[in-house]
Amino acid sequence: MKRIIYLILFELIYLSASSQIPFERAYTNIFGAINSMGTCVIQTEDYGYVVCSPFSIDNQRKFLMMKTSPWGDTVSTRIFDGNATSFLSTSDGGFVIAGDRNGQLIMMKTNAVFEEHWIKTMGQSTLSDHSVCQSNDSGFCAIGGKVINENMGQRLCIAKTDKNGDSLWTKYFGEYYRDFDGRSVIATTDSGFLICGSFRPAPMTYSSIFLLKLNSLGDSLWMKTYSGSQEYSNSFGYVVLPNEENGCIITGFYDISYVPEQLFLINTNSIGDTLWTKKYNCIYNSNVLSATKILSGGYLVAGTKATEVWITKVCLIRLAENGDTLWTREAGSMPTEMSMSVKQTVDQGFIISGASLHPPSKNSDIYLLKTDSLGYFYPWSVNEIINNRIVLFPNPAKTTFNMEFGDPVDKLEIFDIYGRSVFYRIVQSKEGSGYEITIVNSRQGIYLLKITSGNTIISKRVIMSN
Repeated sequence: MKRIIYLILFELIYLSASSQIPFERAYTNIFGAINSMGTCVIQTEDYGYVVCSPFSIDNQRKFLMMKTSPWGDTVSTRIFDGNATSFLSTSDGGFVIAGDRNGQLIMMKTNAVFEEHWIKTMGQSTLSDHSVCQSNDSGFCAIGGKVINENMGQRLCIAKTDKNGDSLWTKYFGEYYRDFDGRSVIATTDSGFLICGSFRPAPMTYSSIFLLKLNSLGDSLWMKTYSGSQEYSNSFGYVVLPNEENGCIITGFYDISYVPEQLFLINTNSIGDTLWTKKYNCIYNSNVLSATKILSGGYLVAGTKATEVWITKVCLIRLAENGDTLWTREAGSMPTEMSMSVKQTVDQGFIISGASLHPPSKNSDIYLLKTDSLGYFYPWSVNEIINNRIVLFPNPAKTTFNMEFGDPVDKLEIFDIYGRSVFYRIVQSKEGSGYEITIVNSRQGIYLLKITSGNTIISKRVIMSN
């Protein structure tokens, strides 16, 4: 029993030591950038963040890489020619970026401070969304797109390099008036790749989600298409993630005239056959959708929800491995914000990048939002002071513990480590500052208390040792 308690205490200490401060930031007028937006974000080994943002300046397309501290302060930035929307970190602390320049798909390798190591031209690609992944042989695979003509539509460009950026092959998909809009690529355990996006078989037809399987040489093994449950609807695929069945999860939308767009997830086996499809409410904008796989199991989908005219909010949906909804959140406090990329952070929270808009003008700024593990965001400076006045004892506890807090508790919520709300009983002492709390049917593990007092939200952890 003592060993179990020590292990839980170690986990709690680790989580506390590695926890990051929630914050919300908009980065305005960096180098005079117009229409900047955080299309991709990752966390670095020093717990800071790096964001990629395409923008325009003097009618020229550029993109910038920005490094921030763990609390969102700008550390360094660098501007590059061209357009880029996707990047990944490498083992040496640098980055590989996928984009396009002068009508060509490019891959670029930089060090940690964004100095170029190499840049390679891979194939034909114009302004489009990009995606890049690292292959099993330590090389890289990137996708882009090129509009051929108004009848042909868009071709999908796929390029593979070795770890030094030297080209191994470049492939194109799209012919006979078919339209491919690739959005996401991942490496598979058999050294191949899965690519998802939207597919239109002919001009003026409805689009479907496609899933394309390639072998290690870029040859097509199979392609599957999927659509929403309604006829006469367009379906769009945005993110592909691995699942537990050696298949994948695809996040996508379908829309019908006069009906709000609807998010749905497709779970497939290793050959692309559908295992299940589930629909969700909350996210209604298919142009800004991202998802990430969670280490403890399941997925988080991040998107944008319009609450009223010119007002949008970041919307998060936490899903179990089987697609069941664990919780949904509307996060952020700015008038108009859009989520475009989400990653899990080392403290089990989430970092979201996107755009902060300035309606009715079309200009936008880079937007960053850091939440805790339950998707909550709150002003950290207030909470850090008040948290020191909250005492939980005993901690670890069996099923019942005490909380000392001088301010009134307007609302108390308790969640398990997966974000599920748990049932509890609370008894206030006669003096009013003490509370006896019992978690009903508690299991061994860490629980999160969310305490609302006036306009302040405070979170504390308690351990159940049983």
